[in-house]
Amino acid sequence: MEIISPSWMRDDSNIKYEGQKRVNVDEDISVIFCPSWKTSNKVTRNIKVMFSLVWLFIYLIFNVKSHEKIIAYHVPWISIPIRAAKRIKKLNLILEIGEMYSEIWVEANKFKNMEKKLIECSDMYLFASSSLKKRVLKNKVKRYIYYHASYETYAGNKIKDNDVINLVYVGSVDLTKGGAFKAINILKFLPSNYTLHILGYGELQLINKLKDKINTINHEKNKDVCFFVGTLFGNQYSDYLLKCDIALNPQNLGKSMETAFPSKIISYLAHGMVVVSTEIESIKNSSIANNIHFVESNEPKSIANTILNINLSNEVDTRATVETLADKFLIEMKELLIT
Repeated sequence: MEIISPSWMRDDSNIKYEGQKRVNVDEDISVIFCPSWKTSNKVTRNIKVMFSLVWLFIYLIFNVKSHEKIIAYHVPWISIPIRAAKRIKKLNLILEIGEMYSEIWVEANKFKNMEKKLIECSDMYLFASSSLKKRVLKNKVKRYIYYHASYETYAGNKIKDNDVINLVYVGSVDLTKGGAFKAINILKFLPSNYTLHILGYGELQLINKLKDKINTINHEKNKDVCFFVGTLFGNQYSDYLLKCDIALNPQNLGKSMETAFPSKIISYLAHGMVVVSTEIESIKNSSIANNIHFVESNEPKSIANTILNINLSNEVDTRATVETLADKFLIEMKELLIT
């Protein structure tokens, strides 16, 4: 299996240029990376992006067989090269859709159209939620299966830190979903033995605003109850989650969240964590709903009350649920690819 990465080099990369290369992950999987270069100039940055898209189209034309099945994520950027290659090579496109970007993020109309056309031309789908499936297919009859996120589970006993109960929020620091900021407000209604760890990323301006809010809550509590950790990867990420007890998914409600399925929910469960979430339709209608503590309202006080009513000693290990989802997905994915 080949994984094709048309991603371009970041402007703050330590490497100035890198040509096309193949990295063998194991005997059966290899990753092909697009050539790219470092630049901070707006014009050359746009050229770099266009080059990556042209490269993707050419690679598909010369390396993929006619009528072959390919899997792609529905990033609007790759819509044109994917659709062009599909038309020429008669490819069977399996599109993974995790959320509707045009409903969640404010994008230019051209990106909305690119997303729409990519979705419409697809032959089969990997949907993150049943709500998303209904929104996309409507009355159309096309093959699909559900795929929430990585189903890899993480072994290890939960690490308890005396009487301290560690909450964690993972995700973007933004005002659209608002999860990171809302998580801090929850601390106002919790005893001081509850601490919050934010593993987030975002624009520098919003990160600084978040840190100011953290300093304020720590000052009000007269102790450090909230910590901004930043972005962690691999074992560092897993080790950190294993130290935490309750994972938070407090999102601003609205039409934009009706179809989105936060992939971090599966990651939380895969680490054996208790999950507290806003009543998002895509989660409530999923197969993991019974493993989630839903809040009565999206207000910080209501979320805090839900947290206070959780008895950690009575909670079941959620990793078994994720393993069941993994087994089911593998069977369905194999059938989708072969038949």
